[in-house]
Amino acid sequence: MYIASDEATDTFLVEVSGWDSSNKFLVEHAVLSWNGEEGKEIALRNAVRASDMVFVRLLQPVDRSENLPVACHVIRVSDRDMDGRILVRVAESRPRAPFRENADTLAAAGVTTSVSLPSSGASQVVNETCDRGDAIHRIPL
Repeated sequence: MYIASDEATDTFLVEVSGWDSSNKFLVEHAVLSWNGEEGKEIALRNAVRASDMVFVRLLQPVDRSENLPVACHVIRVSDRDMDGRILVRVAESRPRAPFRENADTLAAAGVTTSVSLPSSGASQVVNETCDRGDAIHRIPL
């Protein structure tokens, strides 16, 4: 739900979920401020740490089916204000490319990698394949 707007910032009601700095699960309704230059900031009562992941869901009328939470990384955390809220800057998390795509991209760029194994205990390398066809390498150490 859209709350207010000025020339530079849009404000929305959101639900934030994830784990707080005490590793307790949190669900909190909060206000997200979206400024094109500064990014997205959320005023939270629960303390989170920089680099934590939280899930942000826009609070809309229930009849909208595309109201899924978005995974975000916490980039910066401010001190508590007079109301006891912490201003948290977040950025949307991007999915990682599958290992095979990363390896193919590196190989196409001419990058090679090597792995050094300790001489004792690494007696055998077993290659397996999972359901998707990706190779799983198990090295007993």
